[in-house]
Amino acid sequence: MRVFSICLLGLLSTSLWASRNGDLREHTQAATSIVMGDVAESRSYYGSDGEIYTDVSVRVSATLKERSRKNAGFRTFTVKGGSVGDTRVMFTDSPSFEADESVVVFLQGDQASEKYSIRGGWVPELGERASQLLGKIQQHLADADEPIVEMERQRAHDFLQEAAATPPAPDAACFALIGPKWTGSMATYKIGTTIPATWKTSLDAASASWGRAGTAFNFKADAASTNEFLLGTVSGASTLASTRIEYDSTNRMRRFTMTFNSAVQWSPTGEAGKFDLENVTAHELGHALGLNHPTVAACGEQTMWASAGAGETKKRTLEAGDKAGAVALYAAVSGTPGTTPGTTPPPPPPVPTAVAPGFATAYLYPAPRAASPFTIWLVGTGFDPATAQVVFTGPGCATPCVVTPRDKSTTILSAETTLNLRGTYTVAIRNRATGALSPAKSFPVQ
Repeated sequence: MRVFSICLLGLLSTSLWASRNGDLREHTQAATSIVMGDVAESRSYYGSDGEIYTDVSVRVSATLKERSRKNAGFRTFTVKGGSVGDTRVMFTDSPSFEADESVVVFLQGDQASEKYSIRGGWVPELGERASQLLGKIQQHLADADEPIVEMERQRAHDFLQEAAATPPAPDAACFALIGPKWTGSMATYKIGTTIPATWKTSLDAASASWGRAGTAFNFKADAASTNEFLLGTVSGASTLASTRIEYDSTNRMRRFTMTFNSAVQWSPTGEAGKFDLENVTAHELGHALGLNHPTVAACGEQTMWASAGAGETKKRTLEAGDKAGAVALYAAVSGTPGTTPGTTPPPPPPVPTAVAPGFATAYLYPAPRAASPFTIWLVGTGFDPATAQVVFTGPGCATPCVVTPRDKSTTILSAETTLNLRGTYTVAIRNRATGALSPAKSFPVQ
């Protein structure tokens, strides 16, 4: 089953764009260029169609992939949305950029198809270190037989070394805010003429779910509303729906327009192989009232979690983190489901028990030399971030050398170590000291 990521809002003030159109592998292999650097300049303006656009210039520190042009010190491209006067516009299918922000940008020609922020050595959209993202990109490029040029890999490594690797505070309550919100307790919507009549029940049901979040805020159907549901073309074949949100300089929401991708197969009943209308609409309306995606893995059951699969219906019903986020934005109402005033937001769901690890690939940098430190990135499945261990055997590890990973996720680990003797070593992963070892990979130490 193919899994799509649902839209994430990009803000001019906090640059919260993340992967939604397909997955990282698809973006890596489809991009004509992938660059890492700092935003040097951005300029917003009204286009001839009356929409706001922004021209962005990135000062390139490393080029991870280059297919369409020669290396250049700057890359300039245009994105939808921006800020002109008192008007702010964001699109869920277009990234945004702020001055001096460190970024990894995926380009198709002169268009940015994907972007990740780097803050303090971390990627806040993914809740992981930037070195982990770099390791994943490197793997996907190697799989496509387009390895990163060694000099550019060193430049990327040097660029990331300059950032202090301090993790951001986790969104432990399983919600995140995007900034703007409605000033009243209600936002209306109308169902546009491009929407099939059979969709109304699903759209209304998704709207009603937010009225049960434990706050006074709700969505209400109104044929005269300036907020609208539409069916049409969106950027990116894998984008399920794109929501345009307009607000002012004081973060007051003005209006939203939600466009469902007409190229996607939709269903009101959660049919296998099709995307459920109520499921996706409930998620998108969470953005429209001011919520972003949580990034902690334990929050994967929330309606505002970033990805959705065909046939999925679980986002129809709000979870504890979704309700806590709504309460953080709008006044709580006692006697209704959700959090009451003055209470602590509900804790996240328990982290699932780690499964036996599977080990696919290892990357080492620099090339290991005896008595010299190096970093190893390990890619696979079923890693338990809380208990995973990296286990080396070889001439300098007659008794296995066990290292605690520095970067930890369920699919990628990295560790720094030093092996004192030359020869051939193996590396494997286990969850907990008593866990079974994954298949091992061998590598030389010079």
